[in-house]
Amino acid sequence: MKPELAEALSAFVDGEAVEPSLLSEALASEEARLLLLDAMLLRAAAALEGPEDLQALDRRVLRALDDAEPRKRFHAPLWAAAAAGVLILALGIGAALRLWRRGASDAPPPATREVTFTYGVDWRQS
Repeated sequence: MKPELAEALSAFVDGEAVEPSLLSEALASEEARLLLLDAMLLRAAAALEGPEDLQALDRRVLRALDDAEPRKRFHAPLWAAAAAGVLILALGIGAALRLWRRGASDAPPPATREVTFTYGVDWRQS
């Protein structure tokens, strides 16, 4: 992440004026969102007085992160990629077995037609 984006987020958390386009660019990256979350959690933890409050904050944050976590978004492409990999592997093995069974023969292919030439009639040596 660019340092100026991190500084913009830090200024935003501190309540300072931040250029909207810079803040928008900063919030577009995943790293910046995590940095903003960390900064907000640090501010909330600093405002708490006892360990009980901190534990309650931890539970609330973890619950919120679990609810917001996009779990199903990654499962479908993962299964699709795995299925495609298995399909490609099966097709490759099938093609290899077909070529192996056919085998390479040292004999010439069978003739499809026969042509005969008579020396001196059909051609001449020079």
